[in-house]
Amino acid sequence: MIMLLPAGLIVAAAAFRGITGFGFALIAVLVLSLFMSPLTAVPLVIACDLVITGLILLERKAAAIDWPIARLVLGFAIIGAIAGAFAAGFIPDQLAQILIAVVVLLAALIAMIKHPPAILASRSIGVFASVLLGFLLSAFGVGGPVIVAWLLAIRLDAARFRGTLAVIFGLVDLMTLGSRFALGIVPAEVGPLLLIYVPLTLIGYAAGLFIVRRMTAETWRRFSAAGLVFIALAGGAQTVFVLAVPYFGAKAPPILMETN
Repeated sequence: MIMLLPAGLIVAAAAFRGITGFGFALIAVLVLSLFMSPLTAVPLVIACDLVITGLILLERKAAAIDWPIARLVLGFAIIGAIAGAFAAGFIPDQLAQILIAVVVLLAALIAMIKHPPAILASRSIGVFASVLLGFLLSAFGVGGPVIVAWLLAIRLDAARFRGTLAVIFGLVDLMTLGSRFALGIVPAEVGPLLLIYVPLTLIGYAAGLFIVRRMTAETWRRFSAAGLVFIALAGGAQTVFVLAVPYFGAKAPPILMETN
């Protein structure tokens, strides 16, 4: 019965992605890292996120893509992805839970920046953001807002924004999964869990699309803004919670005790 909670929250995370176009990994990693080892949770979330990205690309077959920007990001993101996968194999579960919560909090705060300062538009910042994107996605399953902030700073044409972002996220997800498989740090239980969580992700995403088509533009804007605030608060709360677990002793929540 206890696994019904993460299952329901994954459906909610996928619905949020269907409505807003972002946020699945932010919510899903935050939730699943409490119910299973982050070594299992991160590749599971990345694989589910890859399924959603694939659907977005299929839906937007004719979407414009800025290939020079995409090649720049992907070329440097692979460096970060390899480093992140390598680092993930050495991070203890409880430390990983803390780091995931902190990264989710920071990512949500970055995502709230609608107009990044022009100083962030330099190519060197883009290279740094690309490496950081690969590292964060590979190690923690979260990091998209880092590159989104740079794309906004360089004033990427709105018509190319979503298509370019979808290609970047899809290929970086593939890089991170490939890096983890190559290093042998993808637990065997990820396969069976995908049989459960991929259908749940698809159900949630379809529900989100159904809802967003009935929203006004103003309702969508308010919902997206409120969602980012909620994710940031949840990341902060989980950071405090996981830090406090060692002081609970035998009273620690059973889920957390099983993953440590």
